[in-house]
Parts: sequence; C-alpha cells; structure tokens
Amino acid sequence: MDWMSDWADYAPLSPEHVADPSRVHQSLSAIAGSGVSEDLLQLLWSGLVEHLHLTDDPDESIDRLSQFIGVSRSPMALLALFERDPMMLPALLQVLSTSPAIAKLLINDPESFDLIRASDGSPAQRSVLIDELSGEMETIQSNRRASFAIRRFASREILRIAYGEFVRGLPPDKVQSQISFVTDAIMEAALAFAITSLSAKRPTPQRIDGSQPRFSIIALGNYGGQEIGYESQLDLLLLCDQIDRKNASHIDFHQQVARSLVELLQSNGSQVIPFSLRFDHQPTQNELMLSDTQRLGVQSTRPQSSLGRQPTSSSGADIDFFGINEAATHYERNGRTWQRLAFVKARHAAGDEALSQSFLKRIEPWVYHHLLTRSEIADIRVLRRKLEKRALATTSTDATPIADVPGGRRDIELTIQFLQLLHGGDLPDVRVTGTLPAITELSRHGCLTSQEATILSTNHAKLCRLEHLLAVLFDHRISHLPDEADVRARLAWRLGVRTEPADAAAIHLKGDAARFEEMLQETFDVNRKIINHLMVDEVPPSEIPVPDGNSGSGDDSEPSSLHDLAVITELILDPDPDMDVFHQTVAQYRFNHVPQAISNVLALSQETVSFLSPRRCRHFFAAVAPRVLQEIAASPDPDSTLARLVAMTDSIGAKATLWELLRTNDATLRLTVSMCSLAPYLTNILIDHPGMIDELIDSLVMDRLPTTERLDAQTIRLCDGVDEIVDVLRNVKASAHLMIGVRDLLGKESIDSISQSLTDTAEACLRRVIDQEHERLAQRYGDPLDQNGEQSELVAVALGRFAGGEMNYHSDLDLTFVYTAEGETQRRVGGPKSTLSNRQFFNQLAGNILRRMDQSNEGRLYELDLPFAGGADESVLAMSRDQFLKPFRLRTASLWQSVTLCKARPISGSREARESIDQMLQRVIRSVSWRDSMNGELRDWRENNESTAGPNNLKRGVGGLVDIELIAAAGVLREAHDSDFPLHANTVRCLEELSRRKCYAEDDVQTLARNGRLLRSIEGKLRLLNTVARHELPIGFEDEEPPLELKQLAILTGTETPRELRRQCEAIRQENRDLLNRLVPKT
Repeated sequence: MDWMSDWADYAPLSPEHVADPSRVHQSLSAIAGSGVSEDLLQLLWSGLVEHLHLTDDPDESIDRLSQFIGVSRSPMALLALFERDPMMLPALLQVLSTSPAIAKLLINDPESFDLIRASDGSPAQRSVLIDELSGEMETIQSNRRASFAIRRFASREILRIAYGEFVRGLPPDKVQSQISFVTDAIMEAALAFAITSLSAKRPTPQRIDGSQPRFSIIALGNYGGQEIGYESQLDLLLLCDQIDRKNASHIDFHQQVARSLVELLQSNGSQVIPFSLRFDHQPTQNELMLSDTQRLGVQSTRPQSSLGRQPTSSSGADIDFFGINEAATHYERNGRTWQRLAFVKARHAAGDEALSQSFLKRIEPWVYHHLLTRSEIADIRVLRRKLEKRALATTSTDATPIADVPGGRRDIELTIQFLQLLHGGDLPDVRVTGTLPAITELSRHGCLTSQEATILSTNHAKLCRLEHLLAVLFDHRISHLPDEADVRARLAWRLGVRTEPADAAAIHLKGDAARFEEMLQETFDVNRKIINHLMVDEVPPSEIPVPDGNSGSGDDSEPSSLHDLAVITELILDPDPDMDVFHQTVAQYRFNHVPQAISNVLALSQETVSFLSPRRCRHFFAAVAPRVLQEIAASPDPDSTLARLVAMTDSIGAKATLWELLRTNDATLRLTVSMCSLAPYLTNILIDHPGMIDELIDSLVMDRLPTTERLDAQTIRLCDGVDEIVDVLRNVKASAHLMIGVRDLLGKESIDSISQSLTDTAEACLRRVIDQEHERLAQRYGDPLDQNGEQSELVAVALGRFAGGEMNYHSDLDLTFVYTAEGETQRRVGGPKSTLSNRQFFNQLAGNILRRMDQSNEGRLYELDLPFAGGADESVLAMSRDQFLKPFRLRTASLWQSVTLCKARPISGSREARESIDQMLQRVIRSVSWRDSMNGELRDWRENNESTAGPNNLKRGVGGLVDIELIAAAGVLREAHDSDFPLHANTVRCLEELSRRKCYAEDDVQTLARNGRLLRSIEGKLRLLNTVARHELPIGFEDEEPPLELKQLAILTGTETPRELRRQCEAIRQENRDLLNRLVPKT
C-alpha cells in the first residue's frame, strides 16, 4: 500500500507501534498537515514513541490527539508547549484515552486544557467553586444562558477531576468529594437563580412579621456522604422555613421555585446532572434503579402520606418544598428504617445553611436512637437481601453485578450505616456523613477492629475506582460488569492488572482479564465475610427467602423466614430494658434464681478490659446470646453453668473476640458451655490462667495429644535460665491438662491415650525439677562419683499408675529414688571445697526435689509419695542399688513391696543408668518364689486396703481398680520366674501377656481390661467435675432424685440416665470381685 512507504516521515514511529497502521497513518498525516514546523513534528513523533505505552489503545489515542490538535487555536503553540514541558504530551494522551466522553469534552472545549494545566488536577475548595459559578450566574438573565453556564462549568470541572484521578492518581474519596463540591456549587447557583428570576416576575410572599421565605436543599444518601461518582443519582430534600398552606399564592410561589430549579437543571431535553428528588418516597419495582438511597427503599402497599411525593424525570410538576416543622414531624411519626439510613448521610447542600442545620439537629434524635430494635435490624437485613436479589436478577446473561452484589460497595456502605445507627445513640463521634470517616471513627471507638477497618476502607476505594472507570468508559452509570473480553481487559489494564510480556521486546502490555476477575471476586468474598460478621447474619442473605415485591411489607409483622433476632438480643442491646420482660424471658431458660441469672447475662455483655470497646462486646454477645443460653438451658445446672461462664470470661477478658469466635463456630460454643457445665476443673484452669484460651482453640484444631518429645522439648526451652521453674512447670501442666481435658470432654481420645498423656506431662515436669536441683547441689558440693571415678547418678523410679501410664488429672506421683553407686562428690574447679558422700548428696537431693514439687508461691505442682523411704522416721529418701536390693536378697522384703515393683519403671537419668536400674528391678521380680499361700496374703492386704475406703470408692472399694491391679500383680509374680515372660508396668499389657501365657483365660482378661478402662474413665470424669471425694461415685439414694454430680457424670460418659450409670458401675464392680475371688482365692 502507498501509505506504507510514507511511514519513514514519522520515524521513529513505525507500524509496529499500532494495531491499525492505515487508520493511524491518516491521523498522523492530519497532524503533519496542520502547519507545524518539521522540528516540532519530529519531537512529537519521538514523544509518541516514548509515551504511547501509557495508553491502552494507542490507535485511538493518536486519532483523538489528531482531532484535538486540529481544533486547537494554534497547533504550533501546542506542539511548542510539548517541547517546553515534556510532561504535557503524556498528560494529554492519558486524558484523551480515558474515555470517548472525556475526550469529546476536551475536543469540544480545547481551552479547557489550559485550565487543566493550571490546576494540574489539584482539588478545589467548595467555597471557591460556589463563588465562581454564583458570580457568573449573577449577570445572567435567561434560563437558557444559565443552563449553558452551568453545563460549561460542570464539563470543565469534570475534566479537571478526571485528569486528577486518571492522570495524577487522585484517591477515589477525594474524587467523590470534588464531584460533590461541583454539584453543591451547581445546586447553590441554580437555587439562587431560580429564586431571583421568579422574584423578578412576581412579588415575593410576605409574612405577617414581614419576613420572606428561606430555602435550602438537604443532600441525602451518597450525595450527602460526598460519595457520588461521575454519573451518580442525587437524593435531595427541598426545605423551606415554613409554608402557609392556607395561602394559595404562597404555595404556588414555592412550587414555582421548585419547578424552575428542575427546569434549569433539565433544560434542552437533557440533564446537566442526573438527579432525583424525594420526600418519604416508597419506590415501586420500576423505580428501584433511580438512586442510591432509593435502592434501600422498603416496598409498601400502604397509601402515601400527604407529604409523600414521587420523583419526576422531566417536568418537576410534583416537586415541592416542605416546611422544616412539617417535614420533621412527618419523619418522627412515620419514618422508616431505610429513611433513617438515608439520613445518616444527610447534610446541607445549598441555600440557607442555618435552616438546614436547624432541621438536621431537630431530627437527629429520630435518626440515632439509643436502641436499634430487633425489628429495625431485621429491616436492614431485608434491605441487604433486596440488594442481592436485585443484583443477581439481571436481565443480561453477559454481565456480572458489581454495585449491589454481596460484598460490593453498596453492601459496605449499608453495613457502616447500620453500625452508625447501632452505636450513634451513645457515640456522637460516629455521626459523620462519609463512609471512610465513619469507618475511622467506628474503629477509633472499638466498634471495628483495625483489620476490619483497613480491609473495608481499602476495598471500598477499589470498588469506587472501578465504578468511576466504568462510568467514564461508557458515559453513563453502570451497575454490571460487561462480559466482553476486550472491555474487561481494558479495565484490568487501567487498574494496573497486566499480563507479563511474552517477549522482552514487546511494546504494549495487555490487561490480564482473568486475574482481574479473580481479584474482584476475592474482594467481594472478603468483604462479604466481614459484613456478614458485623451485620450478625447467621445465614448468608442468598440463603434466606425475600418477600416478593408485590406482596408488600407495610404491616409491622416480621416473617419467621427472615430469622429475626430473639427477644433476649433486644433486651441486651437496650440500655434501659424492661426488667419484667427480662425476667420472663430469662426464666424460659430453666434458671432457678432468675434475678441472679439476669445479672450474669448482663455481665457477659460488659467488657472487663477498660481499653476495649464495650459496645462491640455488647453487640456481638447480643448476637450469640440466644444460642449460648439455649446451650446453658440444656445443661444439668443452668445457674452454675452461667456463673462459671461469667467467671471464665471475666478472667479471660476481650469478651467481644470470644463472642465473635463463638458466633461463627458452633463447635467452640458447645465446648465452652460444656466446660462450664461439666468440667469445672478445666474452667478453673482458664480462670487461673486466662492466657491459655489459645490452648483451648489448639485443642480443636490439633488432631493429637501432646507427645513425650514435645513436652520434654517445651519444658527444657521454657526452663532454660529460669530460677523458679516450678511456676513455669505449673503453667506447662495447666496448659497440657487443658488440651488433654478438652479432647477428653469431646470424646476424641481413648482413656489409654488420655492417661498416657497425663503421665508424660508429669514425667517432663519431674525431670526438669530433678535436673535443676541436681545442678544446684553439684555447684555447692561437686559431682558425685563412684569408687572408680565414674559418675554416679540418681534415677527416679515411677511406681503404680505413674509407672503404668495410667494417671488421671489429680493423681499423686508414687516413686522411689535409687542411685547407681556409693562414693563421694568431687568439687568443681573454682567451686566450694566442701564435699559429701554420695549417700548424703542423693538424700539431700531427693529432699530438695520433694520440697520443690510440693511447695511454691501458688501451691503444689504434684504430690509425691515415696513408699520405699527407709529409716525410723522415713528420712532415707534415696538408696543405692545395693541398699535397695538388700532386703530382697535376704528375703526380708514384704510381699506388698514385690507387688509394688510389678508396676515400676525408671524415668530419669541417662539411658545407661535407667537400663541398669530396670535390670535390677526385673531381677527382683523374677527372684520371687511363688507359693499358693501368697494368694491369702494378697487377699488379706486387699481387705485391709478396702477397709479404709467407702462403699462407692471406684479405686479401693469392692470391685474397684485395685482388684484388677491385684489380679495382674498375682499373675506376674506367678510367671516372672520364666525369663521369657516380658514384664510391663501397664496393667492391661500385663493381663494381655498373662492371657498369652494361658495363665488367665482370654475372656477374663478382656473383661478385666474393659472394666478397668471404664472405671478409669469414670474416675477421670470425676476429676473433671472437681468432686470433693476424688474416687467416690456420687450415687445418692434409690428413691430420691439422682444427685447433680451423677447427672453430669452420665452426660460425660454418654450413659442414657444416671440410674443406668449407677447400675452399670455396680455390675462392673461385682464382676471384678467375682474374678478376684476366682483368680486370687483366699485359700
């Protein structure tokens, strides 16, 4: 083609820089033929090559630049400007590429570019804009010229604002306030012109006192919040000081002013700015698209009040001014929730400002009640669902809703207005008109967290910028994102979401539409999650049916399908609730002492931490209170459960965070109430250690109990460099018991796993105390050595259930201390010169360990029992290997000592030391010569043990756990002489080995193992209940109501009734005693 050979004239521009070289060539030819010198043209071509990447459509940008140069007064002067100021060409390219409408405004009024350059897109003050337009309008007489002046003013200011946003990066909130200021200036000038021109044609009404009427315009909705975009609708309320409704001339004058205002803004068949006027308007389905605030309208089949007016699209025949008294009275009597939401953003826009402020001050108590009732909260929920339903009911299948979609901009604004209504009665600071200022104030007063405020503010700005882009691209307001791929790619490019260049030499990057859509959906999802949380929406709006628009909702009834809030919620939110209603409501939850229950319920809604928001606490507790009280009512003793919940939450603090968690997590809510009802031991841990709420959450998230390795590593790390480690270990124990107890309460672990984890916790704590006390003593007296100079060690030997991994939450630690060899300590270099014999050293060490475990600032860590302590006064706490073995070698040891060592296990010291002591213990057991007469001795010992226990004692009573342990010990002593028989400290494992050896029948062993686990499980649950009698089953009397503890125990064990649990325990114990009589007979 011929034009291809001419591209050399535009070098360094080339066809590779554009998509349609033929079209661009024509535009370049037009510029070249505009009479500009060659050197300026060459600079222009070079500048285009450098700056075309700033536009998303280089072809269109060059074409519009050609048109602008063609209509400019002096193309030579314009290109010379590009030479003097290199920033002007890229700025002009960007503003021309913004949209066809913006480019058209600039091309039709090329002088406006000079105004843009002069302001550089900087924000203008509201008063300056008003003075500028009003001054120009003062010299104008005709409506046509006035309308033209307004239109020219609006066009130039919109150009300035668009330049500031899309070229200079003005934030969306500044853009919206600038558009609102321009609109205020237009309203101010138009109202003044309408009044002046009408007064010139007819007399101004005179009142009896000689005063003349005053007029003002109130901005509502987004206009009131200074949040309108390039094509936003305006919600206005026209006010005057008063109207004599009996004087026809007065009424006609006010109506004429209103008509003149509308005609001025809608002259020549098109609107200067889009707007709607409304006063107590109830929109129909066809009017739902008229305005932001009207989107919040509640449909009604009731007749309009005498003040109601429908908005008009052209003539303004029904538009009228209303006196502030009649308007305020109407709202106070007939105002609806959606109108209160609109008035949250109400402000003075034009006219007599004192008149506007007088009206706004008058209705402020109506807008901001001290209580947002449940019916009003339900109304706001209905509005959210209407927004969603309307957004998703688009008639176009090729569009995605963005304005009213859940999590969209309207959803954020409605939520913030809801929070302003909720807290504004008590917090005047949150009574601000803009969304972002409101978010700031709500966050400052603790009604929003910093994270919520940051996310909502950021995402609101993103969505506003997206709407602004769509408005300027399509030259009209758009509520749906078109599905055309090229449109979405352009939007992505404009928002900085661009594809990675496939070729390093690529000239232009494309918009990444797929990533843009993903980011947009993520924004909606995050917003919706926060909004549902703040709006106390238990069910997402899309899952709740919305009444059909034709069904009407003018009555005051509240459909159950809307999941309205419970009465208790309204009572908690009410700063001055009706106590009679409160009493009736709380009594329904099975409380015996209702006044105290009311006091406790109110305590749950009050934040105990002074610097946290009490309103946020009350708000979220009110939302979760019905479910919490329902769970409490289902507990055996609602009064004590509620009291424990109060004590626990008072200790923990940050109640609002807890209520937020419980509202979104039913499992955690049920667990919390169950702890207060069935596990006082665990709630006491939280009360004494409020920081352990994290362990409570971890127990739900983690799918395992703390392991031995983890507990050892944790205790070593926490005790490193600490002098008073017992207090640290007490916290470790409490933390571990909380995690274990929660999983026990939830039924997620077997009794064997629970017991083993409790044992591991005790071992880790004991080892840390032994290590620290050993080091302290060695620093004073040196290290203990044997006769050969080798290190001598103290080994703690666990006995009984401690050895068998069968501990419960309150078990004592039965153990004995054995050291490996006699000898003497050797002083350390630089240490004291005094030394001790090993016997003195290890006995003193054992005594120190006992004192440390038994005493601290906050009570006992564990209670230790040393059954092998020797001496007349049991002062010999640690024995050497030889000393320990001596009574067994001489056959002077009692049978109960041999029975005790059947459940023994070394738990401290080096691996070699533990193995050495373990071998010693096995030799002791295997050295026992079994005689059948020992059965009688064992039964005599058992009867003596049983005589000190009550009849319902699950451990030492008839058929208790000691019966099972005695059966296992007797079998071990019979079979231990065989070196092939493995020895175990755990009772169930011993029984299983005895079954394999045919010492006991398999059925008997299975029965004993099952019964033992059940009794241990019941015993553990008794510990959770914190009963006074640690091993006693609280059975009560047969003909009386079962005691509370037995009811709680039945729930914990999953038994149908308390009596069934008692019957089951009696049967198990009788079965155990029968087996003892048969397997370990008295004779």
